[in-house]
Amino acid sequence: MPEVKHLAIGNRLENAIRAGKYSDKLPPVRQLSADFGVALQTMTKALKPLVEKGLLDPGPGGTRIVSSMPRRAGIGVVTVFMLGEQPLTDPARDPLLTTLRSEAERDGVTLVLMWVDGDEIFTKPDFWKAGQTDGYIFLYSSFYSVLTRHLNVNGIPFVVANWLPEGANVHWIDFDWRRQLFDLVKQLLDHDYHHIAYLPLIRWQMGAPFHEDLWRDICDYYGIHNYSPGLDCFGPDPLAVMERWRVNEPVFPEVIIPNNTLLLPLMKRLDETNVPTKIVGHHDMIDAHPRMLFWRNNDYTTLGREVWKVFRQLCDGTAGVPHPHLITDTRPVAW
Repeated sequence: MPEVKHLAIGNRLENAIRAGKYSDKLPPVRQLSADFGVALQTMTKALKPLVEKGLLDPGPGGTRIVSSMPRRAGIGVVTVFMLGEQPLTDPARDPLLTTLRSEAERDGVTLVLMWVDGDEIFTKPDFWKAGQTDGYIFLYSSFYSVLTRHLNVNGIPFVVANWLPEGANVHWIDFDWRRQLFDLVKQLLDHDYHHIAYLPLIRWQMGAPFHEDLWRDICDYYGIHNYSPGLDCFGPDPLAVMERWRVNEPVFPEVIIPNNTLLLPLMKRLDETNVPTKIVGHHDMIDAHPRMLFWRNNDYTTLGREVWKVFRQLCDGTAGVPHPHLITDTRPVAW
């Protein structure tokens, strides 16, 4: 019961901070304990998750609210950060990157593209504090939540261009993927594909429950077989999940829906196994291939403009408290 109590108190305090009840600093812990009617130990435990999320920064002068901390002076350079073995497409053709580049140039800012193979860099906090950039834009599922505090406490603005779970304390921008995936499955069924699998690459387990729940809802709604019925199907090694299908499923999927980061590895593996399975992919993300079913669902130019707008607002101090920025595209999925 005490564990539940300190989490509830932490949630109440976070809501009060986001509602603007406190300005630059929190009152002393003893005063907060009295205000919330709890023991000093409970209040101290309630503060810890908010510090870990990067919302608070304790120090000798008191506990500061990070969103009110000043940003450091700019040098005119912003880093676009991505993970993986290679770019999904030629950076000169990627519509998201080209839009970000043109938006930055219009504001007199140089974009530096940083492509990292492996996640060891997230364990090096001194790198993220080094100050060689005015901020970071994280693309294609490259953000790791441990960075939130490092960047916020050091006054380094950043935005994330993909979905993050509730309570991430981050400005993130993405499309309404839930609605789009429902629409896509309906389109596939209308085109007489009935054995449909969803195979996203999920680098961080914080995203797995969202994708598991989403796909279960879709399978239940349309009455199709669920090839991915558990959390273990949504992780950093989706090709291993696909191999389990080859062994355990009586009918291998006719169509696989991956996320963008998995397109090329999935294509290679399916070509090696010589199965006729189709892959659904965005037409801007991969070249023509007999295995591909292309769909035009997302306007990456709009996404790029929104990402840059939110980043500039963050730098100007006008973005408000961290929250999702969801792009709702009412156009139907098109082949």
